[in-house]
Amino acid sequence: MKKPNGYWTKEKCSEIALKYKSRNELRKNDASVYRIALNNNWLDEICQHMKYINKYWTNVRCKNEALKYNSRTDFQYGS
Repeated sequence: MKKPNGYWTKEKCSEIALKYKSRNELRKNDASVYRIALNNNWLDEICQHMKYINKYWTNVRCKNEALKYNSRTDFQYGS
């Protein structure tokens, strides 16, 4: 059911965001709050308490991860 315009305020979004430890958890569990905050440029502000995890894939990280497996199929399903 769609909420009326003006229902989601920055304060309401902040209260809900406090329940989560990461942006990914917020996005998965409360997608509407995540989307509202993103569209209104509130996301950085309401997620200040969250720990930022920078897990990007570089060539070195990919190679090290791939070395754990014996075949491409194992790598595909295991990582």
